[in-house]
Formats: sequence, structure tokens, C-alpha cells
Amino acid sequence: MHSLTQLLRNLSHNDFEALCFHLLKERYPNANITKMEGRGGDKGVDLFAGRLSDGPWIWQCKHFPNGVKRPQRRQIEKSLAAALRNYRPKRWILCLSVNLDPNGRDWFEKLQRKHQREVEMNLILGSDIEHALMYHQAIREKFFPEAHINVRELKALLAGTG
Repeated sequence: MHSLTQLLRNLSHNDFEALCFHLLKERYPNANITKMEGRGGDKGVDLFAGRLSDGPWIWQCKHFPNGVKRPQRRQIEKSLAAALRNYRPKRWILCLSVNLDPNGRDWFEKLQRKHQREVEMNLILGSDIEHALMYHQAIREKFFPEAHINVRELKALLAGTG
């Protein structure tokens, strides 16, 4: 069995963005989440719900298989600034293909405090995506056909009964 953590890291940026789109459509079925075409520059928006002119929810998907260090943080901050400048979102959610280390978590919390009057900010981390994939077999099989998870067996192992 392949580790979902490793398989998630191996995705292309476009596939990671598509994976986030499908998982979010499942999580918020009535939100009319839309994928932004970004070839000409996405202005800080990969996915959104609501009207762009009326304070949308924005998801920014960043696939950094080697972690979130200073250069990646600058890229994230640039995307956030573009979204704030262009759309004034009600909520801005950063979707990452990895988890943050303690320094990364500190950085994100400082970023949240810095922009708390402008926008509510949240995180979706690699481990959150892995967790969601345990419950969405069709999406998991579309992106990771080599990953096989038996949720019943996994729950038994976690509960100490398997």
C-alpha cells in the first residue's frame, strides 16, 4: 500500500488543485464552488464560492511537496495580497499539500493576526486532505488508484480492536 502522504506529494500542481476542488465540492455541496482558470494569472484565486464582486470565499491551493519555507511563504503572501486587493474575500482558505512545521504554523498565525480585520483566514493541510480521502472513495481512486484503504479495518486498528 502506498502512503497517501507520499502520493499527495507526488501530484502535479494542477492535479492537487483539482483534488481540492473535488473534495470541497463534496464538503460544501450547495456552495457552488468554482475553479478559476489561472493560465493568465488567477489574481490570488484558485477556487471560490459566491460572487467575486460580493466578498467571496476563496481557496488558494499551494502544492509544495518539500514543505513551506521562506520562498513558499512569500508566494503565499503574494497570493493573499492579490486576493485581498482584487476581491475583498469574506474568507480566505489556504490549501496545502503538506503539513506545517512549528515555524510554519507560527508564520501562518502571525499572518492571520495581521489580516484579521480584513478577512477570516483558515488552513487545510495535507493531513486534512488525507483524512477526507478516507471517506471519499471515488475521489481517492480517481487521483490515487494505487492507494487502497479499507476504512473498516483502519477504524478497527485505531480503536485497538483489529
